[in-house]
Amino acid sequence: MQYPTEAHKTKMIFIMGGGRSGSTILSIVIGNMPGVFFMGELHKWNLYNGRANSEIEYVRKFWDEVYQEMDQPEKYLKNDFFKYLEYHSSMFFFPWFTKKKLVNEFHFFTSMITNIIKKKSGAEYLLDSSHYPFRAFWLNKNKYIDLKIIYLYRNPVHVVESFGKKNIEQNYKNPIHANLFLTFIAVLSEIMFRYFSPNQRIKIRYEDLIEDPSTTIDRLKKFLSLPDFKIDLDNLKTGFIFQSNRIRQQETIALDKKINPSKLNIFWKFYTYVIQSPFLLINKRKSNSRS
Repeated sequence: MQYPTEAHKTKMIFIMGGGRSGSTILSIVIGNMPGVFFMGELHKWNLYNGRANSEIEYVRKFWDEVYQEMDQPEKYLKNDFFKYLEYHSSMFFFPWFTKKKLVNEFHFFTSMITNIIKKKSGAEYLLDSSHYPFRAFWLNKNKYIDLKIIYLYRNPVHVVESFGKKNIEQNYKNPIHANLFLTFIAVLSEIMFRYFSPNQRIKIRYEDLIEDPSTTIDRLKKFLSLPDFKIDLDNLKTGFIFQSNRIRQQETIALDKKINPSKLNIFWKFYTYVIQSPFLLINKRKSNSRS
């Protein structure tokens, strides 16, 4: 296979932020823009042995073909990129100094798989919704990738409520644990967001996407330098999602254009607003800027 060159980089969009923040919904909207291919959470390639976790036949077929076109794909299934490079605690392994071989393998693997997906999809942009700040850091270090970052922020009360749901794929977290986790992720995300240059980054509030989708889409269109287009928000194609939440099992969805009131009890709402107040202040207003 032909590998990318620095003169022909793969353009990627990366959704960064906390889990349960609506990254899948935002990604599906962006994936319906011209020239954008939504991959899903590609960091889970090793976890699922390169097999799409989808019941849709054409989705599974696409990713099976990607796997077959890779050079020795089984070699990379043994590498724990997620644990040592991408997960929030990976910084405690000091991978900049202790995992140099793994870093090189990560860059080679990422260059190879994204180049294959780019050619198969014919898209200008590949969209990854993995949302881990350190994955964004390492993707940006890859000289064959031209990276754009979208930091998605959602009202933490709704995120904490979502973490409290049981009998779904994602792990349950009680309100105390959820707030501690959110605080840690918010700090990492804010630091990483400022690490990227202004023309590489944009911040989107989930509430703006739902309540004023046309303005949010216009901001993204300008940020990605995309031509004028219209999106049918009542008939969004989910595309070829490798891995994401349960929405991946649907072929189309409609954007719900309202924010439902939180069912979190008043004590935990107050607790969450107090704990998350610094980040609520940082992200409280709508913005037309990229910062």
